[in-house]
Amino acid sequence: MSDTEDDQFHHTTVKITILGEPFTGKSSLCQRYLSNSPRAPGGTTHGAEVLAGQCLGLRPPVPLHLCDVAGNSLSTGMLRNYLYASDVVLFVYDLSNLQSFDKLNVWIEKVKEIFDEEPKKPLMALFGNKSDLEHQRAVRLSCVKQLASKYLLENFKGSARTGEMVNYAFTDLIARVLGLSVPSSHVTVPIKLETELELTKDAAQPDGVPTSPLIMNRKTLRKIQRKASSSILIEKYTDNVRFCIICNYLGKIIPALQSRCTRFRFAPLQHSQIVPRLRDIVEKENVKISEDGIQALLELSGGDMRKVLNTLQSTWLSARNVTEDTVYTCVGHPLRADIDSILTRLMNEDDFGVCFKFIQDLKILKGLALGDILTEIHTKIQRVKFPPDVLISLLIKMADSEARLASGCSERIELAALIAAFHLARQQIDITAIANS
Repeated sequence: MSDTEDDQFHHTTVKITILGEPFTGKSSLCQRYLSNSPRAPGGTTHGAEVLAGQCLGLRPPVPLHLCDVAGNSLSTGMLRNYLYASDVVLFVYDLSNLQSFDKLNVWIEKVKEIFDEEPKKPLMALFGNKSDLEHQRAVRLSCVKQLASKYLLENFKGSARTGEMVNYAFTDLIARVLGLSVPSSHVTVPIKLETELELTKDAAQPDGVPTSPLIMNRKTLRKIQRKASSSILIEKYTDNVRFCIICNYLGKIIPALQSRCTRFRFAPLQHSQIVPRLRDIVEKENVKISEDGIQALLELSGGDMRKVLNTLQSTWLSARNVTEDTVYTCVGHPLRADIDSILTRLMNEDDFGVCFKFIQDLKILKGLALGDILTEIHTKIQRVKFPPDVLISLLIKMADSEARLASGCSERIELAALIAAFHLARQQIDITAIANS
């Protein structure tokens, strides 16, 4: 750009007039762009408020005026004055309020009528606000596309609350008015992704099946979400792209995306799949580990490789020697020897008080949870040759105790109930033996 052109753009003030129904977030949108603040000061706008600022996304910065017009201005005769010398007219609607979108037809027709005889026509665009409330969305994307196509409008979707797409939308509109290109820092990630998606579309087979997958890691996805909602991309390219979202916590995905997904749960890894990778890591990191330590990691992980590595790291940092005892101690899980001694007491101790005191003291000394003890005892007693009716009764009582513990009942009371269940089981075995003799 020459010095003359540079000076020309430096002194050009762009006026953006923002229209829409009340409570669609027009004032918040202005404040978010000018001061990066999610809230507009004061209450509702009366008449119109003109805010001065600069578009810092372009070089040199472009001075601009944002004319925030009240939502009730459609019924007044002042709208023509507010729109005077506007370079851009931005129609804002609430994605969670269908009525605010339906009224845009009236707004657009009124603006077109005002500028019908004017030689200079403003650039007009739509902005769907409150994309952070995607789970409450009431305006369908197909309706937005239809309206934008009908009036040849630019179309944006974002949130004044989170700042999503706000800077990009304003910068893009101002750049279009001045005939400039948007700096790459504003569009690199979305354009790169959309280019890849378009290439996927072009490379698709005749039946529409893509020839290669597009995989995004967490870092790339976060960059995208600063510029555009991931739901926008999914909706835009759903005809030629199949999106695969890999996550640990399904509840953290908004319902709007969940409703478009088929959920698959991967099975836990087999021990044969974990051990080779575990041994490779241990060898490269020079970790001292025993065979029983490896077995303990496998048993506690439940087929979760991440849990294996996290437990391995924590145990190595705390004990510098990964064995069965150090692994169980690190995670606060009962040792096998402790479970064996507890089960021996439950099976053989006739004095209820002595048995209760022994287990309670061991729990306090080792910091054990009764729920973990129940889980380990459940595994052990299935190897004991109980009569079927005795085993069934005992398992039901243990399951009831675990359920009560999960709901917040006292561990002391449930420990007493566990000891009582074993005493009753022993009595049933004695009665059965006498009856059979």
